[in-house]
Amino acid sequence: MAAKLYGGAYLSSFVDAVLDNLSKILEDDNSVLKGNYTALELLERLEKCLFEVGPFLDDAELKQFTNKRVKGWLADLQDALYFADDLLDELSTKSATATATQRDPAGISSYCISVVDSILEDSREMEDIVRKLENIVARKAYLPLEKTAMVDISSWRTPSTSLVVMLNQLLLLSQFGHGGQHTWENLLKPFQYGNNGSKILLTTRIERVASTFAATSQHYRLDLLSDEDSWSVFLKHSSISTNLEQYATLEPIGRNIVEKCKGLPLAVKTLGGLLRNKSDVGDWTKILESEIWELPEDESEIVPALRVSYHYLPSYLKRCFVFCSLYPEDYQFDKDEIILQWMAEDLLQPMENDSLENIGSEYFDELVARSFFQSSSAYAGLFVMHDLMHDLATFFAGKFIFREFGNQRMVDSKTRHLSCDWDQISRCPEAYDGAMYKRTFLCVADVKSKVIKSDFWLEQLGRLRVLAFQKCKIRSLSDSIGELLHLRYLNFSETPIVTLPESLCKLYNLQTLKLRDCNELEMLPSRMQDLVNLRHLDIRGTHNLKEMPKGMSKLKHLNLLGCYVVGEHEENGIRELGPIDVHGSFYIFKLENVNSSSEALEAKMGNKKHINILTLVWLPSHGNTVDVETERDILKELRPHSNLKQLSIDGYRGEIFPDWLGLSSYSNITKLKMSRCKNCRQLPSLGQLPSLQHLEIVALHGLERIGEEFYKSGESCHEGTPFRSLEKLEFCHMNGWREWHTPDKLDAFPKLKTLSMHYCPLLSGDLPARLPALEQLEINLCEELAYSLLRAPKLHTITVNGSQNSMTRAEPHEVRIEHTKQVQSVLELLRHIQPPCLQRLRIESCRSAISISGDYLPPSLQYLVICGCSKLAFPETLEHKLLTEIHVYNCDSVTSLPLGAIPNLKKLAISDCLYPHRRQALLRPT
Repeated sequence: MAAKLYGGAYLSSFVDAVLDNLSKILEDDNSVLKGNYTALELLERLEKCLFEVGPFLDDAELKQFTNKRVKGWLADLQDALYFADDLLDELSTKSATATATQRDPAGISSYCISVVDSILEDSREMEDIVRKLENIVARKAYLPLEKTAMVDISSWRTPSTSLVVMLNQLLLLSQFGHGGQHTWENLLKPFQYGNNGSKILLTTRIERVASTFAATSQHYRLDLLSDEDSWSVFLKHSSISTNLEQYATLEPIGRNIVEKCKGLPLAVKTLGGLLRNKSDVGDWTKILESEIWELPEDESEIVPALRVSYHYLPSYLKRCFVFCSLYPEDYQFDKDEIILQWMAEDLLQPMENDSLENIGSEYFDELVARSFFQSSSAYAGLFVMHDLMHDLATFFAGKFIFREFGNQRMVDSKTRHLSCDWDQISRCPEAYDGAMYKRTFLCVADVKSKVIKSDFWLEQLGRLRVLAFQKCKIRSLSDSIGELLHLRYLNFSETPIVTLPESLCKLYNLQTLKLRDCNELEMLPSRMQDLVNLRHLDIRGTHNLKEMPKGMSKLKHLNLLGCYVVGEHEENGIRELGPIDVHGSFYIFKLENVNSSSEALEAKMGNKKHINILTLVWLPSHGNTVDVETERDILKELRPHSNLKQLSIDGYRGEIFPDWLGLSSYSNITKLKMSRCKNCRQLPSLGQLPSLQHLEIVALHGLERIGEEFYKSGESCHEGTPFRSLEKLEFCHMNGWREWHTPDKLDAFPKLKTLSMHYCPLLSGDLPARLPALEQLEINLCEELAYSLLRAPKLHTITVNGSQNSMTRAEPHEVRIEHTKQVQSVLELLRHIQPPCLQRLRIESCRSAISISGDYLPPSLQYLVICGCSKLAFPETLEHKLLTEIHVYNCDSVTSLPLGAIPNLKKLAISDCLYPHRRQALLRPT
C-alpha cells in the first residue's frame, strides 16, 4: 500500500474499471465490433463521458452530505455505470466465445455481427445506455461541483445479539440491540433449569435496552477513554515511535485528532490505523483539518471520526468495504471467501505479475490494519465488523445493497446486491421484483425451508455475477443456468443437489464453483474443460463423486481445486493434474486407479509449490493382487514440493515408504498422518523432519516393530535430535504392533507434550524412558504395556483405560485409571512426577491386585477416589499432607483403612465395601 495519505471517491475506481473494460474492447482487433462503426461511435461517446466525469467525483462525494441534489446525482451516475459495465461485459464475453470456425477469411465473424445486431435491435439498448450516461454527466453543470486535483492511488439469519462465551456458567450477550421484556423472558427460559449462581453479562449501546433487561442498580456504565488512554491507543495503532525525529511535531497534532474522537475507542483505533507508519506532518494535518469533521449530523448518526477514516480510504478499498454491508451484523467473515466475491464483482484492480487472490488479500489486510475489520473472538481465523463499522458501510451502500432478515420492505430498482431469507421471497415474491438488475444474490435458508425450484429464480437473474445457495434445499438446476453469461461465482455448498446440467459449462466467465459437502452429487458435467476462466473448484467433502470429467488439464487458471478424484481413463487420470498449479489444501482420491510410476510422474507434484496441505488416498480394492514394489514407485513419483506444511497418506498399499518421506529438506512439515496402510512393514525415518509437531499413525495393521529406523535414516552422522519439534504423538488401532524400541543414546521427543495410544492390544514392554516435556498421557486398550520406566516430571493429565465401553478422559491435573490390570505400573509412574502437577486420582473398576500406600501418591494430590476395585488393599498406614477428600466405595476386599497423619482431610466417604459385621473394623486408628 502507498506510504502517502490519499483517499478517492467511491465511484472513481468504478469509473476506472469501466474504462479499462472499454479500452480492451476498443483495442481488440478481433472484437465483435469490428466493422460496426455505429457501435464503435457509441462506445467512443461512452469513453468521453467517463473521462469527463472523473475529475468531479471527489468534490461530489464530499458535497453529497450537504446537498441532496448532489447525492441523488451520484446515485443516478452509479446506476448508469452498472448498466454500462454490464453492456461491456456482455460484448467482451460474446466476443471471446466466438470460435475460430465461425470467422470468415477477413477475420470478421458473422456470429460477432449478429451479437452486435442483437444488442442494437429492439430498444436499441446500447444507445439508450450511452445517452442516459451522457445526460447524467451533463447534469453536473447545474450542480455546485468543481474539478479536484486529489490523487486516487487506484488511477441469514444472524441476529445482532451473538453468544460469544459460555464458560463456567457465564453467559455473555454482546451488543444486544433490540427487543423488549418478552424477548428477555424467552431468552432466560433455557437457563431456568440450571444450577444457581450462573451469571449473565449483557452489553449494549442503548440505554432503553439496559433499562428493559436489568434494574439501574445492576448497570455498569463504561466510561469513554481518557485523553491519555486515547493517546496511548492512537499511538499504538499508528505505529509511530516516540523516538522518531518528527515526534515532537506530530504529538500535538495527534492529540488534537484524538480529542475529536471524544473518547470512543473504535474511532481512536481507526484513525490511528489510518495514519499507520505515516510520519509526514502534512498527512497528520490533513486529517486534523479535514472538513469532514464539520459536516452536519444526519439521521444515520455515523460517528464523524469513522466518516473521516472512510473518506481517506483509497477508492478501491471503499467499494470492497461497502460491499460487505451485504452481510448481517455480527457475521463471521472468511477472508478467502469474501475475496472470491470481490473478485467476481470486479472490485480488485489487476496488477502485472500478481494474482487477483493476492491483491484481494492485500486489500483485506489493509482494511484489518485500519480497524474496518477485526479478528473474531469466537472463531479463530475469521473476522468481524464492529456494529458501528457495519452502520458506516450500510450508510454508504445506499439503495444499491439490500439486506433483509426482518421486516418486509420493497426492493428498489437500483438494488444490485441482495441477500435475504428464501422463505421471505417465497412468501412475498413481488417485494423483490424491483431488483431486476441485481448482480449479487445470496440466499439464506434455515433447515425448515422448502425445497427451492431453480426455474423460479433463474428467470430474474440474468445479470448476476455472484449467486450463492449454500445450505439451501436445492436438488437440481435448470438448463437456463447456462444463460447467466455474467456469472463468476456460484456456490451450492452443503446442499442436497444431485445433478448439474451440462449447460453450466457455458458459463465462460465463471471463476469460482463451490460444491463443498454436496454429499448426493455423483458426477460433474462432462464439459468442465470449457470453463476456461475457472480459478476455484471446491469439491472437498463431496465424497460420492465417482471420477473427474475429462480434460481438466485445459483449465489453465485453476489454482484451487480442493480435490481430484482419479479416473480409470487417460483423459481423467492423474496425468491431467500436470499443468494445473494447485494452491492451498489439496486431496487426491482413488489413487488405486494409478497403474504405474510413469503416470504418477506426469502429475508433476514436485512442481506444485503452492500446495500447503496434501492428502493422498487409496480406497480398498477387494480381490485384486497388489504389486507392493509398483505401489512404492508410484508414491515415490508423487513426491510433493518441499514447501508442504501438512501431509496425510491414507490407504497406501506398499510395504515400505519411499525415502523422500523422512528427508530433512521437508523443513516446513508440521503435521503428518499415516492411516490404513495395511501392508506397511516399516515406518520411514520421520524423526529427521525438523519442524514436525503433530504425528498421527492409524491402522497400520501389518507393522510389528518400531525401531531405530523411525528416528534416523542412518545415512549421516550429523543427523539432529530425533523428533526435535514434535509436540503431539498419536497411535491408534495398531493391531499387529508388538514392540516399540527406543535406542538408549537417543534423546528423542524433547518437546513432546501429548502422547495418545488407542487399541494396541499386542504392544508390550515400556514406554520411552525419558519424556521431559510430556504433559498429557492417554492410553486406551493397551493392556500389555508398562509404565514403570517412564520419567515425565511435567506430566499432569493421565488416562489409562482397558475397556472400549468407557472412554472418559481425565481433566487437567487428574489421573483416571479404569478397567485395566496395569494399575500398579501406573502408580509406580506417579512417584516420579513433580508437584504440583497432579491433584486428583481416580481408580475405577480395576480387577487386578491394587496396593495403595502414601509412597505412590503424588505430594500435590488433594482428591482420591477408588471404586469398584475387588482386590484393593491398604497395607500401610496412609499419610499425606495435602489430601482433602478420600472416597472408597464398592471395594469389597478392603479389610482396613489405616489413617495416619492427614492434616488437611475434610471428607472421608466409605460405602459398599464390607458386610455389616465387618464395617466396625474398617477404620483402624494409628
